[in-house]
Amino acid sequence: MQFNGGPTETVALQSSSPAIDVVPMAHCTDLASPPHPLTTDQRGLPRPDQGESVCDIGAYELRDTIAFSHFSGSLRIDPDAGVFNLSGGFTLGSGGIFNPASNSVTFSVGSYSITAPVGSFVRNSTGYVYQATVNGIFANVSIKFTSTPGKYGLVATARGVIPATASPVPVSLYSGNSSGSTQMTATFD
Repeated sequence: MQFNGGPTETVALQSSSPAIDVVPMAHCTDLASPPHPLTTDQRGLPRPDQGESVCDIGAYELRDTIAFSHFSGSLRIDPDAGVFNLSGGFTLGSGGIFNPASNSVTFSVGSYSITAPVGSFVRNSTGYVYQATVNGIFANVSIKFTSTPGKYGLVATARGVIPATASPVPVSLYSGNSSGSTQMTATFD
């Protein structure tokens, strides 16, 4: 078990796992009576995957996406103020499609995870921007165009959360058919 995004540790499914895509939607529910449909995994990522009609077994829904060819950055966390600032960037993998204005976006830093529904990111002249306050946590995520096609800058800030207390910190970003996960070195103020 390890932190793969979200509030608790999970077991990440490997691409050859027999637990992938085997639970029909009618049975992808919680244990309540009557049962409620599960729309996210334990990390807050969509369940089932985009375009699929079956779920994975367990707390982790494997995303069938094209991995970023590069994903890196740095992270500053101020635990006293409950603030983090991330500055980084990513490059799409071959065949990757990335349009946050027309796809949902899931972004996580350590134990903090948000899924912005379709239409939450607004396109402007420099890229895409998302701002919202959810459960008392303010988040601002900017995905910036660069002069190189398929390469983006990533700047994110959140207030009201301490996503991690040790470095490195797992960071992930998913949208369209593209995804990336990395471990970022954190500086604590």
